[in-house]
Amino acid sequence: MNSIIACLLSSYLVLIQAAPNATGNATIDLIVEPEFPVVGVTVFLKPKTVSEKITSCSWARGEDATYTEILVYELRPAPKIHKKAGYNTRHIPGKDCSLSIKNVSKADMDVYILQRNASTGTAIGKIYLLVIKENEGPEKRKGLSTASIAVIFVGCLLGTALVVAMISYQVWKDSAKR
Repeated sequence: MNSIIACLLSSYLVLIQAAPNATGNATIDLIVEPEFPVVGVTVFLKPKTVSEKITSCSWARGEDATYTEILVYELRPAPKIHKKAGYNTRHIPGKDCSLSIKNVSKADMDVYILQRNASTGTAIGKIYLLVIKENEGPEKRKGLSTASIAVIFVGCLLGTALVVAMISYQVWKDSAKR
């Protein structure tokens, strides 16, 4: 079931990334590392290609009409982070316009938007961050330990021996009365 959901969301990601940009800016392909992060890990949202002479990067989350700005990271003339309404201390920008999110949670699942400004122009990219619980992957088969199986086997043998002994005693007792 989870693999079906992951497949559908992957298709959704391709559609989001391939959608034409309404502002006429160039489009950036973004990636998530790890591809399917679990709750509690650090996740990286980053552009597939790195542009030279980046002047600033801004990150936001949500849909186009209702997005919340996270931060603006100015690289030139000197690196500076402008924290916005959606910022928290788990958000860390990278010089390549990546965004890392420490200790990711289900609440972090959303569409993330990057606007990268460079001397060559502006580019925009979007990606959906899917976060799964650790136990949502393929179910691990749980079974009995070897010791548990041995105890059950010995118990069954003793139970069988007790039943045979009781039946034998009853038969011997009945035959002694005759």
